[in-house]
Amino acid sequence: MEMVAAQAHHREDGSPGGDEDMIAMDESIPEADKKETLQKSLNMAASNGDVARIRKLVGGRSKSFVDVNLPDEEGTVPLIYASCFGHSDVVAELLNAGAEVDKQDRNQWSALMWAMTNRHKQIAKLLLDHGANPDIRSNSGGTAYDFVQPGSDFSQYLTENGYYVAAGDDEDDFYQTGFDPARLDEEYAENEMRRRQLMQESAVNLEVDLSTLGFGEEPESPQESDEDDFIWDRCVGDQMYVFQTQQLDAILDLIINNMTPQRSTSQKPVPANLIFLMARYAHYHMTSSLLEQVLTASMDRIADVIERHQWDMTMLAFWISNETLLLHYLKKDPGLMQATTKWQAELSELVNETFILIIRDAERRMNKILDTAMLDYETIPGFDTIEFQGEFKLFKSKAKPVDEPGFRPPSPKRRAQTSPRNITSLLSSTLFVLDLFDVVSGIKCQILSQLLYWIGAELFNRVITSRRYLSRTKAMQIRMNVSQIEDW
Repeated sequence: MEMVAAQAHHREDGSPGGDEDMIAMDESIPEADKKETLQKSLNMAASNGDVARIRKLVGGRSKSFVDVNLPDEEGTVPLIYASCFGHSDVVAELLNAGAEVDKQDRNQWSALMWAMTNRHKQIAKLLLDHGANPDIRSNSGGTAYDFVQPGSDFSQYLTENGYYVAAGDDEDDFYQTGFDPARLDEEYAENEMRRRQLMQESAVNLEVDLSTLGFGEEPESPQESDEDDFIWDRCVGDQMYVFQTQQLDAILDLIINNMTPQRSTSQKPVPANLIFLMARYAHYHMTSSLLEQVLTASMDRIADVIERHQWDMTMLAFWISNETLLLHYLKKDPGLMQATTKWQAELSELVNETFILIIRDAERRMNKILDTAMLDYETIPGFDTIEFQGEFKLFKSKAKPVDEPGFRPPSPKRRAQTSPRNITSLLSSTLFVLDLFDVVSGIKCQILSQLLYWIGAELFNRVITSRRYLSRTKAMQIRMNVSQIEDW
């Protein structure tokens, strides 16, 4: 849409109002005005596919007044416009005129990315022939080949012309060999083993009961949401929960105070669904005072549960999932969106508070082992006995001889030591529980980002405040330990 808008902007500017050569030769026009006018003409010609005008601008008397690599006010160079809108002749002329093939726009998209995403085969090949780099990344981290579906006509075309696209054309590719039952069963078995291992690790790391993680249950299969079948702009009879006012406290106690984390598809969102359906009934068929009573009592109970279980990761994950879902419902229902602004703000605060408690709980668990796992653990035993050439060692004691030269597999005792794997295991357990209770991806990303930031900051502070870590051998050991978190 940005490219189309930019193209429309160039069209609105129109042509320079005369012949480009005449403008270039007109001595009454200041040089700066000539450059601005002719550069706009170049951008417009590239966008519209006017190859004749391109040749005139880059090869005629206007040549000294235009720059094929100068971005316009949108941050886009002429080559990108031509590649985006499929003008292969213009692309060829610009490349011959010295256009930089890997120039990127303000979103870090290259001409090759635009050609790939818009399926312009000839232009993609032309750019690759001129040395375009398919591995440079956009702001979102994607590369040009990410826009090519493995096994597609586009992929086959590029492969036939000598450009290998990902793994789509590999004869061993899963989708090319069909559904091999033996291989499929093997993958299911591996996934189930990995799932059980994660459950057991999470139960130990987070000090929770395996039953809350669904151990022994069959893994859930993805199900399509029935949210699209819900009527949001009016309240029909079977899309609300009718209740007696005197039963409100008992219902809320059941679904909030006495609710244990459930991981089945039908049970996970029970609190959010029921509170929302009760709010619909109160708002559309009863009174505003009942709506206030429902939501106020619900928020108070949820806040109380979170406070009581602030060191229980499964409980926090379960409730942050329900809190965000309930907030989504209140914002999507047109009537409730207007009537519940106060509780939406309160619910947002609850989400933020739960978010902080999850991070604090994970940090507390990692803090217990951070020194032992990351700063004191030696990935290579005996590494601190190495002497570096030219190292100042006037006051150092002579290193003791090593009785057992060479390296051996780690002993069971060594494998049981606290190591960087304990940190990555805690991170995996946290992510596993957040996934298990369908916490939204944005919140999961923020939680993990904060935990990784905390690890980096804590390690840095502890290193520079302790003299025993300020040595070359310690630095190399710590760096190897940190690399395991990077690998994770």
